[in-house]
Amino acid sequence: MNQRKRDNLRLAFLGLVFLFVASGWWIQDEPEFLEPSHEGKPLRYWLGAMSNPKFGEARIREAFREMGPRAVPALVWHAKKADPPWNTIYRKGYELAPGFLRGWMPFPETAGMMSQYCQWGLYLSVAGPRAARDAHYLVEGLSSPFARDRVVMVTLLGGIGNKSKRAMNGLKQALKDPDPKVRWQAALMFFHADPSDPVAVPQLIEALGSPSAFLRSDAVLALSRVGGQSDTRVMAAIEKAMEDSSEHVRVEASEALTRLRGEKQSPGAPTSQ
Repeated sequence: MNQRKRDNLRLAFLGLVFLFVASGWWIQDEPEFLEPSHEGKPLRYWLGAMSNPKFGEARIREAFREMGPRAVPALVWHAKKADPPWNTIYRKGYELAPGFLRGWMPFPETAGMMSQYCQWGLYLSVAGPRAARDAHYLVEGLSSPFARDRVVMVTLLGGIGNKSKRAMNGLKQALKDPDPKVRWQAALMFFHADPSDPVAVPQLIEALGSPSAFLRSDAVLALSRVGGQSDTRVMAAIEKAMEDSSEHVRVEASEALTRLRGEKQSPGAPTSQ
């Protein structure tokens, strides 16, 4: 294949990419919910305010905290709209484009800023006074077909914690999620909300198989405090973690075993933290 044919194929591919991206920008699904508002302005207005230096951070915080968890469905929808699946194709097209085309092509990574704003808005919206009362908005989000969304919902439910029985039930529901990342996150959030309840022990043990050393370390720490000496599953899992590939996990497991064995030898004695 000569150079001219290769150039034509490249231009044809770029043309398809632009058509696909343009169709995505032109045809947008309408949300199936009513956006909450603050000061008479809809949520999308306050998302735009995050990039406007004229708006003070305190005012934006107040807006999202006032809208509360009612804003969660809209924020999740806007995050997907801002970072649609065809962005991957666009980034590939940007990489293949000749230099003279890149001059007028939008830089692809800038689209991710809206997702970051939505993420910040999510955390602010569940920090307000109505968070515990409106936790059902987050629980409903656990039905999302996207594991990434469910992880976000689990993290936000963990932030509410035992202030809401509905939030705790949502975390229990997430412990049975089909995606392991959601189960692991739910186990850690449940532990932080109620470290005395061993219901998350199976998922914490499962988390020791995570590719993330930080998650494995957190799981060891949680297991040492949730299961205790009375649960043979916990002791076996922590002993196995002594052979972990990460030195950080091995150190955490060693300290956990020392703590647990000390509790067995000296019941009621104070333990090192």
